[in-house]
Amino acid sequence: MTFSLLILAGILARDCMKKRRKLVEDRSVIRITNLREIKKSLWLPLLLSGFLFAGLFLVFILIRERSNGILEAFVSEYALFYAFFFLSLGFLFLKILKKGKHIILRHTISIMSLGFFFIGMLPFLTSPFYINQAKKNFFEAFGEEIIMENKQKKFRKVAFSIPDYFYGIPSGEYELIENVLFYQGQEGVDQGLKLSFDLYQPVGKETTSDFPVLIRIHGGGWTIGDKGAFNFAQMNKYFAQNYVVFDIQYGLNDKDKFMEHIPVEETRRGAYTIDDMVRHVGIFTKHLAKHAKEYKADLNHVFISGGSAGGQLALAAGLSIHNGSYHELLAPEITIKGLIPFYPANGLSEYMGIGGLAEFVDPIHLVDQNSPPCIIYQGTHDTIVDPLIAKRFYNAYRKQGNQACALLTMPYAGHGSDLYFSGYYNQVFLYYMERFMEIYD
Repeated sequence: MTFSLLILAGILARDCMKKRRKLVEDRSVIRITNLREIKKSLWLPLLLSGFLFAGLFLVFILIRERSNGILEAFVSEYALFYAFFFLSLGFLFLKILKKGKHIILRHTISIMSLGFFFIGMLPFLTSPFYINQAKKNFFEAFGEEIIMENKQKKFRKVAFSIPDYFYGIPSGEYELIENVLFYQGQEGVDQGLKLSFDLYQPVGKETTSDFPVLIRIHGGGWTIGDKGAFNFAQMNKYFAQNYVVFDIQYGLNDKDKFMEHIPVEETRRGAYTIDDMVRHVGIFTKHLAKHAKEYKADLNHVFISGGSAGGQLALAAGLSIHNGSYHELLAPEITIKGLIPFYPANGLSEYMGIGGLAEFVDPIHLVDQNSPPCIIYQGTHDTIVDPLIAKRFYNAYRKQGNQACALLTMPYAGHGSDLYFSGYYNQVFLYYMERFMEIYD
């Protein structure tokens, strides 16, 4: 679509130039609309002001390391598009202004558009460096050559592909079963609570064996969020080529919402603590253990993942299952083979006024020398979840003498920078995530 629009714009521009030359030849209509006449009206200063404000605003969000709010989720991974947009807009303004006049303004626009362009290009231009760093961190943690020879599975060939960035990454075939109810609360704090999951399954696989499992937990500050689109469903679809993927719900705390305008089902809101949310994840694991044959799920090969609040819950639940101290909460039949948190919000629920056991609120307390392998996604410019939190969790593995943890750091990436599934950040992490899962599958 992007390149089709570019070609269409070229055709229209060529057509307009032909018509303009014809009009210039006819003196009687020479005064008909001319781009340069825009400068005689108020439109030019308004457009230039908007150009300046928008460009500076996006640059400010991209390079600023202090709070930008949820807007940061829509900037860094799309910066390549913004770079070309502002470069094109700069050329348009230079076309509007007459040569030989407005010299200072023309130079200012040239410098600004080039500046916005190069700053917008920074995440893309630095991609070779963080790809190499990711490769190094992956090797140090897992000591495996990245050679994927499983002919039954499809893997990404390269860590970053420019065509994929523009055209997207195909999901492959999958089967989706939505809104499977796995829990309905009858008493206490859970009275009236209904929790469901979406199931993504491989199709066309001629095999009688079970599939490894990927459990995904959505984020949202423990007060909002849901399975499906909110939890970046493209990830579920992609991994459903080779895994049974469960996109699950849990009870949300009824305090002030992390984002007020996001609608939430009232049947999912209540005075739920982090302990309750981990318990809800545990209820799902018991449902999974009970219905494993029905879902063709291999309970001996389970991976658990989530972003932000979901990343914290994924770590709390995954480490709790492995720790063995919480048999009453989580299904002991399940073997966690790997943890895959995205910018995990460890320890931050207390700032939202949501309490719980210390080891659930901050899963760093559950890490030991036998903890499951872990691979972490973290942006350097995440102003909602401090990158130091992921670094501390990574260091906890090292302090316990457990080397099986890799921290993949994405420069200029903000919170939710995996939103664009085929963006440069998510492509790199996806490349190593599927190799991580294949190693421990």
